[in-house]
Formats: sequence, C-alpha cells, structure tokens
Amino acid sequence: MSQGATLCERLDWDSRFFGISIARAVPSRVDLLTRDAILDWCRAEGIDCLYFLADEDADTMRVLEDAAFSRVDDRVTLELQPIKPASSPYADTRAARQSDIAALRNIAAVSHHDTRFYNDRHFDR
Repeated sequence: MSQGATLCERLDWDSRFFGISIARAVPSRVDLLTRDAILDWCRAEGIDCLYFLADEDADTMRVLEDAAFSRVDDRVTLELQPIKPASSPYADTRAARQSDIAALRNIAAVSHHDTRFYNDRHFDR
C-alpha cells in the first residue's frame, strides 16, 4: 500500500453521486511534507475533490491555504445531557409513509443551502 493510500480514502458513494472522483484526507493536521504526499496521491489517483476535515490548528490551516484549499464549512459538535424520556420512548415518532415524500422534498429543496457542497463554488448549484 502506498503512503498516500494511508493518508487518503476514496469516497465511492460521494463520487458516484456527484459524478467526479472524491476522496477524504485521513489526518486532521498536516505539515508541508504530509500535505504534499496527500496532493501527490490525489494527482496519481485522479482525484477531483478532496475533503479535509482540519482541526483548529493554525499551522495546518496555513499549510492548506497555501495549497489553495478553500474553507467551505465549519463542523460543530453539540452535546446534550440526558433528559427525562416522554411517557413512551416513541411518543414523537412514527413509521415513514408514502404521504411524507412531498413534505420531505420541500424540506430538501431549501435545506441544502447550509451544506459544504452548496458553499463550495466548485460544485454546480
């Protein structure tokens, strides 16, 4: 296995969905040598889009920005302390129905504006 293959992972579902070759970087921090190894692997594998979920590390951000990476999204992790359950654990849920499709399509038609794909100018809106 090449060094690049341990640094990156091809994303088959994303690639099929968008019709381009997409991968993600495995590390969340990089130096110049690691960044260059990742980019070499992407070139050798014909990767069109690379996701890099970076830690809040100034050196990593600088190294990536120097290679023309674009920041298109911020990930936030939220945590909720356990709360007392409703009288029934399924009080607010039910099985999906065919009649839900129209409402779900309406939600999907506007909810994608907050995604990294919508914010990334390289993806067609």
